[in-house]
Amino acid sequence: MPYLGLQVNSDPGSGMYGYHGGGLTRHQWIIHTDSPAFIAPEEAWVHTTFDASSRITPSGATPADGLTATGVELVAEGAVLAAAGPVQDVWVTVEFTAGGAVVAKRTIGPLAVGAHGPANFTARAKPEGAVALWSVARPALHTARFTVHVGGAAAPAADAHNVTFGVRATRFDADHGFFLNRQHVKLRGFCDFGPFGAVGAATPDRVHLFRAQMLRSVGGNGWRMAHNPPAPQRLRIMDRVGMLALDENHYCKDHGHRGSSGTRIS
Repeated sequence: MPYLGLQVNSDPGSGMYGYHGGGLTRHQWIIHTDSPAFIAPEEAWVHTTFDASSRITPSGATPADGLTATGVELVAEGAVLAAAGPVQDVWVTVEFTAGGAVVAKRTIGPLAVGAHGPANFTARAKPEGAVALWSVARPALHTARFTVHVGGAAAPAADAHNVTFGVRATRFDADHGFFLNRQHVKLRGFCDFGPFGAVGAATPDRVHLFRAQMLRSVGGNGWRMAHNPPAPQRLRIMDRVGMLALDENHYCKDHGHRGSSGTRIS
């Protein structure tokens, strides 16, 4: 059996600039597959668009009842990789579900996957009816199931990958601030990095959940990350409890660039 190892370099000059902590601070996975073609982790994602005729409607009398919207397009993107040599006649089916029910479905193919490069794809689908929106007060979530087939769209599944996402529309206005689902939302949040007190930089998932719950309990709805990609599990927890993420790009001080990081909201 071949030896598999993981090395982490946090020496000076590797990008950090004085933060404590280093090394392995989050889950690391080694995934083995016998499939000739597969979707690697973090190589599939979903975003949504709203057409000009879309309508957003309250589902009840209070924000906690949530919102629904029509005219929503679900856009799934990803990359299929080959385990060994090139693979032909590859198909990808994406099922978008809410509460276990399929709300939209799309099949893309045939794709040709090279030996040294991925086959990128985009699958677009529009649900027939209204869909539940993700909001701070009611963080409704959907799931996109990516299934890879080799040898035709009806061939047995060679690989499968799930992505959890929220349907939402976001917009910043220079004069009026942030809008979520076309409603003005005031960001009330905290600047807080990954390490947690005596626990250290390798923060357990349960601590991420505890912190998110505590921030929500005092009225917080946003969390500004550090200058490095946050732990994926932390973002998943925030999706579930209704928190917005101010997710910064990498700090480039030691990489020959001038200026600081940028920020995006998710």
